[in-house]
Amino acid sequence: MKIKNKQEILINDSYRDFIHVNEVSRFLNFSSKKDLKGILNLGSGKSLILQKIIKMISNKLKIPCKITKYNKTDKIVSSNSLIRKIGYKIKNEKNFDI
Repeated sequence: MKIKNKQEILINDSYRDFIHVNEVSRFLNFSSKKDLKGILNLGSGKSLILQKIIKMISNKLKIPCKITKYNKTDKIVSSNSLIRKIGYKIKNEKNFDI
């Protein structure tokens, strides 16, 4: 919404792990059939720079955006080792690249 309203976007030097909603749906179906319990991480396993994603959206909308970064870095990336151990394989991991 800030891009459409041409508002300044304040972010830190963030890295995030994004995954397609179809993959989440596939995993929910898999976990239901396997009757899995507990906390399981699901992600692409790849870190994407938040600033790059914002710029990609801005370019797609053909609306320039002003990004201001403050001096902090954080990184949230999923470890898929447990779900791989139980037999789940993420499809089309290459589709998560920008």
